[in-house]
Amino acid sequence: MIRIQISGIPQLSEKLRTKTEEVKKLLFKNVEQGSINIQDGAKGVVPVRTGRLKRSIINKVTQSGMKTEGVIHPNTEYESYVEFGTSRMRARPYMTPSFEENWRRIVGKIEDDLRSL
Repeated sequence: MIRIQISGIPQLSEKLRTKTEEVKKLLFKNVEQGSINIQDGAKGVVPVRTGRLKRSIINKVTQSGMKTEGVIHPNTEYESYVEFGTSRMRARPYMTPSFEENWRRIVGKIEDDLRSL
């Protein structure tokens, strides 16, 4: 389980109220760059036989109001077998390690940028 704790909510609420557009741009920029980093990391370690799984790893960032979401995922019928393994094949994780390597950096960059507003 991943738990993220944010302190300074009253100050953050005031910044969000007065600088909404700046905060939205900041969030989009950081989530977009973080998604690219996770995608690149996964592509760097994914097992390659034909290259199809590696080529299928995509990312998409969307924003609706103050919600910004980055989704990084492979698009094959067998991606989960490689990531998690089967009863006949050992797991060869590529998405999870990339996420684990990058998520703290993404959150830290967002925190730093919010402080600088």
